[in-house]
Amino acid sequence: MSHHLLFVVHGMGKHPPGWSESVRHVLRQRYQSLERSQLWPWESGFRVVEIHYDDIFEELREQWKLGATNLEAQLTQAGLQKSALTRIQDMLATFGSDHFISTHVLDVVMYRFFATVREAVKARVGKQITEALASLPTDGKWSLIAHSLGTAVTHDTLHALATANGAPRRSIRPAYCLMMLANVSRTLQTDVKAYDSQVRPVMPGQSGVLQYFLDIHHKWDPIPAFWPFQPHDEWPDPETRMAGRFREIALNAISEPNVHGFEHYLRDPACFVPLFRRLTMPELISPEEASTLTVEYLRTNRQTDFDQLRRRLEKSFVKRSGNHADLVRLLIHYYEVVGHD
Repeated sequence: MSHHLLFVVHGMGKHPPGWSESVRHVLRQRYQSLERSQLWPWESGFRVVEIHYDDIFEELREQWKLGATNLEAQLTQAGLQKSALTRIQDMLATFGSDHFISTHVLDVVMYRFFATVREAVKARVGKQITEALASLPTDGKWSLIAHSLGTAVTHDTLHALATANGAPRRSIRPAYCLMMLANVSRTLQTDVKAYDSQVRPVMPGQSGVLQYFLDIHHKWDPIPAFWPFQPHDEWPDPETRMAGRFREIALNAISEPNVHGFEHYLRDPACFVPLFRRLTMPELISPEEASTLTVEYLRTNRQTDFDQLRRRLEKSFVKRSGNHADLVRLLIHYYEVVGHD
């Protein structure tokens, strides 16, 4: 049996090579704790492939630090509202260029408003995926777990790999499963709309780049709620929906202040149970074990300990909006609340 390739795609913030070690640890630890995990051993069953594109943003961050004011002019010209740019400038002046504004917010802004950045990121990620798939046997499977900004990057890259001049093509075999954590593909969409792209689950013989799609958001994470990925009941089509190839899952429990964190999502049984069932077989985790995992997770992480955090996070949510100045304000308030930089 060949390894199931499992690509992990990071989100905003600094992610040097090797960034995925903590993600790998959570996946491996959660999987190996399952009662029946030896039916499909982790080490022989999966190979985690780290996707890295942060150096593209790091180069632009350095330009910003050096006072490259042309970046500000380019952002304004690209359509970023002046109020958002002013807020970024004020925060950088107050906290310095190594603050989360430059390592998180600017990543999102640059990806959304700089077409050259978007194209460079898509090319870099596409190259890593295709090179890894070149060694995959014809009967091998591959899947992806993308987080935060990485969901937009993954969406745009997969669509680019699956199309040529807007028409479908078969440059890569369809991914088995895509898990999107804190999905912002709609928030950051540009010319290719999230609901119209090739990044959708399909039945055999249909046009699309996925077999299964798990979309996971957290009730207390305001970032994916800004412009949520919420397709209607006939997306991608009723037959595919009825076959269970698309699932929307809402997490509710909190285990740490940074509810938006990659690992925070993965630690929750409501997230990893459907993932592992899909990557292996539904019978791997019985309903009884899934219930036990949830009870233990809640026992370990008392939800009453996070009451104050929930009240503060509620203030980060904004009305559904396409105004990216509101997104900048949301990101700033969120990271002020969780104290994470």
